[in-house]
Amino acid sequence: MTWRTISRNSTAIPELKGEKTLLKCTDPACGNVFEMPKNKYYKDLQEKAALGASASLLTCPKCGKDTAYRAVKCKKCGTVFLYNPRPGIYEDKCSNCGFSEMEEAAKKGSSTQQK
Repeated sequence: MTWRTISRNSTAIPELKGEKTLLKCTDPACGNVFEMPKNKYYKDLQEKAALGASASLLTCPKCGKDTAYRAVKCKKCGTVFLYNPRPGIYEDKCSNCGFSEMEEAAKKGSSTQQK
């Protein structure tokens, strides 16, 4: 993955060839889970922000509402949950089973450093 430096007022989008991001519609009547190329994801976010809309909401292709947020799929139980980074909590921590691949990697890293 190649990143370009992006300033707050920049329109540059990172080069994310072939990478995708997962999104989930929060409309209870829909609940659609879908993937989108990451470069399109970032472009759509920039366009929404330029219009003054919430920078994290995208349009769901199934219901057509601006109710789609970035999501994560648990590597352990398969639950799809909304990406919600919070201080002190791993962003991939499953809301269903509590598993976090990032947390497991950090534990392995700290245990090898202690040896």
